[in-house]
Amino acid sequence: MIKTLRSEFNYFTSLLPVEIQEEFKNNAYICGGAIYCLHNDKVPVDYDFFCRDADFTNRITEYFKSYTTPFKNLQQGKYDNIAILITKYAISIGKYQIVTKYIGEPESVVSQFDFKHNCYWYDPKYENINQLYGWDYLDSNKLIFNDDRVRDISGTIMRIPKFVSRGMTITKKEIAKMLSKLKENGFDESENEILHDYTTY
Repeated sequence: MIKTLRSEFNYFTSLLPVEIQEEFKNNAYICGGAIYCLHNDKVPVDYDFFCRDADFTNRITEYFKSYTTPFKNLQQGKYDNIAILITKYAISIGKYQIVTKYIGEPESVVSQFDFKHNCYWYDPKYENINQLYGWDYLDSNKLIFNDDRVRDISGTIMRIPKFVSRGMTITKKEIAKMLSKLKENGFDESENEILHDYTTY
């Protein structure tokens, strides 16, 4: 698994301008569903990169924007013959995605992921995979809500069908935990925005 993550990380880094490749290696890490998929002998749909530094994230966003043109609320284009899509949350280049909405050290970012089977990250600086809540979740097909998550609970609930379609299961208890967290936090601007996005598709 580490060999594959290293290979994908290095390949994506090679697509970047030479002058920022080393900075990207020191700044970025992979986390989320790709690690779960690889552990379970599945092909990841995509690879999510997160960055530690906001200034670097802004610079790389502006770099890729130069290859795109506006389309509605998005930016679309091609980079090295690969399709680019830039939204307010991420930059997608083929199967690679740089998440721009959430920035910081891995522990901080991963602690806000919605389900615990996603709470792992690959750090190229140390050539290792790290976990926040234990290794057992990699071996389970049960969706376990991350109780530490405090943002976008509506988005978490809306993602359930995607995981179920991939063979995962969820109990009423886990759904109740999400609804309780939503009740506790209330509907802020972010929650309303998520619901608006889904209801206007």
